Amino acid sequence: MKAKSLTTIFKRSLSDYVTFPIRNYNPAPNLNLSKDSIYKNARLKIQLLKAPSHFGHFTNRMNRLYNEDKYTVNMIKIPIRINDYGVDKTVEQECFTASVFDGHGGDECSTFLRNHLNEQVETLKPSKEGFMNLLSKYNENIG
Repeated sequence: MKAKSLTTIFKRSLSDYVTFPIRNYNPAPNLNLSKDSIYKNARLKIQLLKAPSHFGHFTNRMNRLYNEDKYTVNMIKIPIRINDYGVDKTVEQECFTASVFDGHGGDECSTFLRNHLNEQVETLKPSKEGFMNLLSKYNENIG
C-alpha cells in the first residue's frame, strides 16, 4: 500500500478574500431596487493579501540566507453550537485569522502550520469527552 502525501491528505483551499454586503447599492440612479432586485444582495469582495488597508506585515531574515518565518491570512468557517431558548443547532460563523509562525532554525514546521493549521481548526469537532481528555493529559504532563 502506497502512503499518501501530506498534500493529498490535507488537500483543501482556504479563502483568501472576505466579502461584505453593499448597503444601499444602486448601480443606476433611476433603477428601482425592489425586494426582488438582483442587486439586493450585492457583495464587495476584497483580496486579503492585496488590500493594504486590511492587512500588512513586515519581516526580517537578519543574517540568515532565507526567511524561515511564515504567515497566513484567511477567512475560515468555525462551527458554533447554539443551545439557547430551546434551539439546538450548529451554524458556521466566518472568522478572520492572521497567523505568524516563527521558523527557529528551519521552515518545515512553519510551512506545515501555514498550510494546514486553519484547516485543522475548521474541521475540528469539539466534544466534552475530548476536552476532558485534553485536561487530563495536560495535568499529567504539565501539572
